[in-house]
Amino acid sequence: MPAPLRRIACLGDLHAEDRRLEEALARIDRLGVDAILCVGDLVDGSGDADRAIALLAARGVTCVRGNHDRWLLAGLLRDLRGATQAILPATRAFLAGLPATRRLATVAGDLLLCHGVGDDDMAELRADTEGYALACLDRLPALQADPTLAMMIGGHTHAPMLRRLPGLLVINAGTLQGDGPIFLELDLGARRARAHALGGARAVARELPWPNGQDPS
Repeated sequence: MPAPLRRIACLGDLHAEDRRLEEALARIDRLGVDAILCVGDLVDGSGDADRAIALLAARGVTCVRGNHDRWLLAGLLRDLRGATQAILPATRAFLAGLPATRRLATVAGDLLLCHGVGDDDMAELRADTEGYALACLDRLPALQADPTLAMMIGGHTHAPMLRRLPGLLVINAGTLQGDGPIFLELDLGARRARAHALGGARAVARELPWPNGQDPS
C-alpha cells in the first residue's frame, strides 16, 4: 500500500500546452514531490495534444478527465476555437482510460482529484461562489459531509484558489493556458502552498495563504 502523500505538484487545465507542460515538469523535478496530479482538460488548445499527453504518460502523472477530454472522445463541439481535431491512437487510449475522479490518501486525510466538483466536470466553484450559486453545486454537500474526505483538488475555472468550506478544503490548480500559466506546489503536512508561474527566466514562485483550519461558523 503506497504511503500517504505529503508533498504534491498540481497541474491545472493543460489545453494541449506541451511546451509549458515540459517547463513545468522540469521545475517539478527540482522540487522532489511525492506525486504529480492533473485535473484534466488535456486537449483543445494551440499546442500539441499528442505530445502533452505523451509527457504525462511518461512521467506517470495521476490524471482525471475534464469536459474537453470527454467532448473529444464523443466527437462533440469540434467546431470550438482551438479544438483538437485528430489524435494518435495512444492518445485516445490514454484519454479513454481516465476516470472522472480519483481518491488518494494523504497525510492530511483523503483527497478527491476531479475537474469540476466531484464527477460533475461542468460545475464551477470559485472564490466568490456564494448563496444560490453555491447551493446549486449539487455534488458538493455529500463531499462536505464525508468525514474521511479532507480536500478536493479541481480546475475548470482556470482560477487558482485555496478555499475552506465547512468540512472541505477546496483547491483549484489554475491552468497552463493563457497569460498567467502556473502550477501549484502543496506541502500538506506543513499546510503550505506555492504558485509557480511559468515563463523561462522570468518564472517565479509565490506563497499562497493557507485557509484557516477551522470550518467557518
